[in-house]
Amino acid sequence: MTKLKKNIMNALITGEALTVPEIAFAALAYKEIVQEVLHELDDQGLVTMRNGFYKASALGLALSNKTD
Repeated sequence: MTKLKKNIMNALITGEALTVPEIAFAALAYKEIVQEVLHELDDQGLVTMRNGFYKASALGLALSNKTD
């Protein structure tokens, strides 16, 4: 997982639903790039999006809590 993906998952690990600008601010990245990565994470089943808000999925939370 890339550093940006890890930063995004760290922002979502709280379980709160966040918008792209909020995630971009937390991940210190541009909104456009964060949006592309969020689409990839959604395709992988790590995040879910509803009404413009993103949350970490159960799989995403489990993988984020896994120790390396």
